[in-house]
Amino acid sequence: MGDYDLIAPSYEGEVSDKAIELRSAAGGQFRLGNEDYLTIDEFYNVVKTVPLAQEPGKEFKYSNLAYFLLSMLVEKVSGKSLRQFSSEQMFTPLGMKHTFFSDNPVEVVKNRASGYKKEPDGTYVTDMTNLFWVGDGGLQTTLDDLLIWNNQFTTPSLGQDPEQLIAMMNTPNSNIGPSAASSYANGQFISEFKGYREFAHSGGWLGTTTYFARYPQLKLSFALMCNDVSNDNVFSAYKAIRDKVFNEVLNKKEDK
Repeated sequence: MGDYDLIAPSYEGEVSDKAIELRSAAGGQFRLGNEDYLTIDEFYNVVKTVPLAQEPGKEFKYSNLAYFLLSMLVEKVSGKSLRQFSSEQMFTPLGMKHTFFSDNPVEVVKNRASGYKKEPDGTYVTDMTNLFWVGDGGLQTTLDDLLIWNNQFTTPSLGQDPEQLIAMMNTPNSNIGPSAASSYANGQFISEFKGYREFAHSGGWLGTTTYFARYPQLKLSFALMCNDVSNDNVFSAYKAIRDKVFNEVLNKKEDK
């Protein structure tokens, strides 16, 4: 499956020459982000018409649309929205009290951080999405809840066989990975950093960016949540912090 470029242009890039001709309510080209709006059902009907980006089984390609379809599959099989299902089966049992898929465009979310972007003149404006389908995104959470989520991978408690569930989560979905040195497993890019296995994934849309990385062999994890993506130093700062912490952890291991 393809990605948003098969539907419309967005801040992630230009529209594909294979894209469908989706129009806005005013008759112009549909705009993904914070201009035009679709309900979940409307977006589902759009995704059904999107062509494949390439022949299956040939090359790795990340697909937001595929993750959205997974949310609809959950709804079809369980009879519940992804928000309801994930809260009942995952977030509530784990004690993640501030984590949920935000699928209601008009609800008030207490303590929600707004996304921002910097204008050419140096001032800031709010840069929030009006897309409220979920699966590929739309997850509201906190750093405290991310710590609980992280601990589920080291001391699992969910499922009839928690250890088996985590083993399945960490198993690559295909022998075709993003590169020769990496693979992909259920929302996790698997590679190596300084000789240690890394499970990581980035995210974000418009004025927000996130990153989460785990290094199980070291019992070490990093979480990045930022609401100003106009600052080009965000990932540079993260990498500098990661390198410093990594070096300290490795030095301590050598001292032992």
